[in-house]
Amino acid sequence: AALDMIYREARALARVQHPNVVKLIGVVLPSGDRLSGVVMPWAEGGTLADWLEKHREPITGPGLGEALKILLGIASGMMAVHEHGILHLDLKPENVLLAGDGTP
Repeated sequence: AALDMIYREARALARVQHPNVVKLIGVVLPSGDRLSGVVMPWAEGGTLADWLEKHREPITGPGLGEALKILLGIASGMMAVHEHGILHLDLKPENVLLAGDGTP
């Protein structure tokens, strides 16, 4: 059942082509005691949680523009996945990946 869910989610994610949605590279099948999962590109910019940790002070000036860019990117990506019938169900800073240029 869990493996079927991973396959369903992977197939659905593979249909989404959007600059703010991580691209699916592949699916790892379970083998022995190894878990299954999806393979995605490395997020050079880390996670949104990492970004927030670096910007603990009130965000103003150029940092405010960067924060708004991230927020709009997240919203745009979520709209794209929703249009494909996908619900994230665990959207939190630790699960938002950032590219090297800060794009979510």
